[in-house]
Amino acid sequence: MADKRALQKGYGLVIAGAVALGMLGIVGRLLYREIDTPVTLVQYRAFIGTLVLLAGLLIFARPLFAIRKRDIPFFALYGLLSIGLNSFCYFSAIQKIGISLAVVLLYTYPVFLMVLSALFLKEPLTKVKVFALTASLAGVILLVMHNGMWTNHLNRTGVLYGLGAGFFSALYSFFGKKALARYQPATVLFYALLFGSLFFLLWGMATGSLQTRFTPRTWFWLFVLATGPGLTGYFLYTMGLQHVEASRAGVVATVEVLAAVLGAYLFFDERLSLRQAAGGALVLSGAVGIQWEAIKWKKKGGEVLA
Repeated sequence: MADKRALQKGYGLVIAGAVALGMLGIVGRLLYREIDTPVTLVQYRAFIGTLVLLAGLLIFARPLFAIRKRDIPFFALYGLLSIGLNSFCYFSAIQKIGISLAVVLLYTYPVFLMVLSALFLKEPLTKVKVFALTASLAGVILLVMHNGMWTNHLNRTGVLYGLGAGFFSALYSFFGKKALARYQPATVLFYALLFGSLFFLLWGMATGSLQTRFTPRTWFWLFVLATGPGLTGYFLYTMGLQHVEASRAGVVATVEVLAAVLGAYLFFDERLSLRQAAGGALVLSGAVGIQWEAIKWKKKGGEVLA
């Protein structure tokens, strides 16, 4: 009975974390009413998140600051890819094609992760994985062929940013496994946020694309963006992983897409066409298929990249 309650608690935490992460696009689009560039969103999300985690670790867990000097370049690259380019592509996609399409394209990341694992870890391409790849590709085609979306430069750029968000999310998982094998999640997230913030600070200053003056209302929503969907979603999901296998949690976490699409409809009246909804379903079926294959692989004694 205790194990069952722990499992239920774990699934509940995973769902709560996924729903919180699904709100990332909602808050981001609200901020676009007063902020012009995704660089600004990414930098302040990372900067405020870094300060909040810094305070938390100073008070409750100072030993978690410790990392090896030789790991600093790794964390710098990890912060650039995971927090930096991943967030930049996602917020850029939201700006150009809306939340619903952006979050569906984000969920191509399991397919990218599968391809990376096959290329660099020599993981076998099973029938289920081939199906997942085919379903995701078909889904993306349905998404982008709606009303000449691919022929419109703005929409085409947004689609490429959405796929970029999926690719960099896959790199986040791919390299995150190495980081989490040695360090606690809070340590990994802190240094990823720190280096991501530093990179986009330099980028914003060099290009003049970083805004610095905001109304109190905008500061409030920037704080919500950094601490609500970001930190809270991440930690709820991580806490859930203490009770649920990562591959099973990955299946449940697709509720993030549903939360984001529902929020986009309720707050911004975004609507997917029937063709786009079918495409989104295919992309998600590919993501779920890969996670189920990971569950089967782990049962057979294989090592799962999570």
